[in-house]
Amino acid sequence: ILSDIKNIKTSSNEILSIIDNLLDTSKIEKQAIKKEEKNYNLFKLFKEIEETSKEYLGNKEIKIDINLDKNLPVVLYGDERRIKDAILKIVNNSIKYTNEGIININVTGNKKESIELLKVSIKDSGKGMNEKELNEVLKRETGGISSVRKIMDALSGKLEFESKENEYTLATLSFNQKIVEDNKIRELLTKNKKAEEFDLTGKRILVVDDNRLNLKVTDRLLRPYNALTILVESGEECLSVLKESKFDLILLDQMMPGMSGMDIMKKLKEDKKFDTPIVVLTADAMKGQKEKYLSEGYDDYMSKPIDKQELSRVLKKFLKK
Repeated sequence: ILSDIKNIKTSSNEILSIIDNLLDTSKIEKQAIKKEEKNYNLFKLFKEIEETSKEYLGNKEIKIDINLDKNLPVVLYGDERRIKDAILKIVNNSIKYTNEGIININVTGNKKESIELLKVSIKDSGKGMNEKELNEVLKRETGGISSVRKIMDALSGKLEFESKENEYTLATLSFNQKIVEDNKIRELLTKNKKAEEFDLTGKRILVVDDNRLNLKVTDRLLRPYNALTILVESGEECLSVLKESKFDLILLDQMMPGMSGMDIMKKLKEDKKFDTPIVVLTADAMKGQKEKYLSEGYDDYMSKPIDKQELSRVLKKFLKK
């Protein structure tokens, strides 16, 4: 975990993201900005929360269990970014005070016409608090819980707590979201399962990214496909590995110190016999960027964070013959 923390701290993109979140929270407190509302995929949001939560655990023997009511709508309209931030602040706090056991995240809804009242309950098996301690925590004007309360206020939502000493702490976030697509999560789960049911045993994938946290997440996403996955952290290491071994697919981060993804890709393709597909991984998701990268010589494009359906598409395209 220490190496992961060091990685996060030294990653300029992630530092900027942290600063941006702090500034946004400050603006929320002063009511200086409007909510950043847009359409978002509820299922995808909680998969991202699950992946990030697991990276917080370090060496702690804690299970993160997320349960989404399968009758919830898939696409909603609201401030996805701050919802994610609020939930992760609570989860991080739960991990801090739980040494082993389980953290349950249950998501339920109550539909009224075109509005879904979402209720996110986060219950840990940590040391808990007595009534006096809980009241003191809730009265604090600074810190994670205070920040979550202010985010909920900005979203016209509600934050509730209950705790029992030496047993548990339960936090519940409630807020309304507009329904965009009322197809149910159970339908998406069935569709995703069918889409991802293929085996890549015997295939070799090289993943190149200077951020170890990103490598761990990508590795976890690839595991269900049973391919052999090799992870490297630099362009130099990538070139060295490719001198010794052949791969069926390369997933290549674009923004890296030293040699960029573009530098590596062009160097590899100087060899006319080189025929391994190279897919660029980039946070640059602006309109037109995919076409730009393809015109430069990449074989395909995936924006970060990696979407499971996009990954499935790429793996099918290049590896499932």
